Amino acid sequence: MANWNEIRESAKRTATKAIHKTSELVDVASMQIKLKSLESKRNTQYQLLGKLTYRQLKSGESQAEKIAPVVAELDSLLEQIRAQVAEIEAAKKAREEKKQAEKEAKETAEENTEA
Repeated sequence: MANWNEIRESAKRTATKAIHKTSELVDVASMQIKLKSLESKRNTQYQLLGKLTYRQLKSGESQAEKIAPVVAELDSLLEQIRAQVAEIEAAKKAREEKKQAEKEAKETAEENTEA
């Protein structure tokens, strides 16, 4: 009977680890999707800025009142993109540090078992 309990506990641990790792990957993927969305919005604003600048240069009429909000939106998007990239990098770094700590703990446990 003890053997079945060990097998059941091992299966539980494995399932818990798998769920946790999947959750970490989903979080990073979610952050990357948000980043792509922000980059898409940024590109749309750059296109709009280009059109407004073209009209201004072509017609000679000032488009400043239309350009200013586009530039402000671009600045905001660029800041959000920088923050999102930093968040993704921090999550990746934390995951790597955790993986390294788990590896070191496993090695320590093996050394203690051998001794």
